[in-house]
Amino acid sequence: MIVALTIAFAATSTPAVAVHHKIVQLEPVWIAQPTREDIDREYPDLAKQWRDNGRAVVECTAQDDGTLSACSIVSETPEGEGFGAATLRLTSRYRLAPTDAKGRPIKGFRAQLTVAWGVLP
Repeated sequence: MIVALTIAFAATSTPAVAVHHKIVQLEPVWIAQPTREDIDREYPDLAKQWRDNGRAVVECTAQDDGTLSACSIVSETPEGEGFGAATLRLTSRYRLAPTDAKGRPIKGFRAQLTVAWGVLP
């Protein structure tokens, strides 16, 4: 189950003394996402056996073709059960439209993708 996706970009200003950050909140348009079968296949084995739920946040760079690259784990809960690695494996199944809902290009933006994992009854 996908909970949230946030794409943010931090830009710094010219003065060396003061650093200003500008956060741009894009409104992503998904053209591909993992299927339920993809998620079931990637669910960490031990967590699935124990019927554990989890959550992971990964950060990626959006490419001009909508794919995500240079992904890394930001956090995972509970730690050590494989939810972060499983989320990384799913990133190849996501694809964004080249522009967000307001027509702004997504290329080069760093995206944080949050995935909540839950075992269905």
